Amino acid sequence: SASQQGLIETKNTFTSKDGIEVNYYQYLPEEYETLEDASLPIVFGFHGGGNDAEMYVWSSGWAEVAADNDFMLVSVDQHVNLQEDNLDVIIELLNSLEEEYSFIDASRVYASGFSMGSIMSSLLGFTYDDTFAAISPTNAISFIDSTHGNIVPVFYNAGENSHFNLPFMMEGAKAEVSGYEIAISRVKKSGIDACDFNVILEKDNHDHDMAYLH
Repeated sequence: SASQQGLIETKNTFTSKDGIEVNYYQYLPEEYETLEDASLPIVFGFHGGGNDAEMYVWSSGWAEVAADNDFMLVSVDQHVNLQEDNLDVIIELLNSLEEEYSFIDASRVYASGFSMGSIMSSLLGFTYDDTFAAISPTNAISFIDSTHGNIVPVFYNAGENSHFNLPFMMEGAKAEVSGYEIAISRVKKSGIDACDFNVILEKDNHDHDMAYLH
């Protein structure tokens, strides 16, 4: 349960300026009222088609990750209908949360999701590249140009035999990016033999300045 993880779980409804209602589950550390301003990252999670927001949180392990790493988690329910013309509703929701909780760090806003939720996270990240610090899509991704030309860091993962594994999908990608190489190998971790996908930069990037990758 959320309380066992040291989290407070609430189900909420947000209504956009155009009257669109969005249900979401929110997970906060129990001591959130004592947090300093702009001290906590926020991660938006998006479930796959046919799933729901609460099930996604617990089946994916995001609740445990949020508890262990001290960030706010927002899992948006039935978001698929927002993908066509209403992505801005998520930004409205973010703005509303930032007004309510001063501890949210606006420079550390992230999105992740699985399948259809993965599409949602990539659409948001590239469309609002001035808002999202990074995205982590899982088993699907939309290759679109970023709105403001910013480079959005992406941690992508998919099953080795999935049709949505990145090397397969990159065959059709046309992004002109240099300054890195991709190394694909195998690694054993926690008793699991897995495919390891590693992006190796040509120079150090300790200040997270990705401007030279163009």
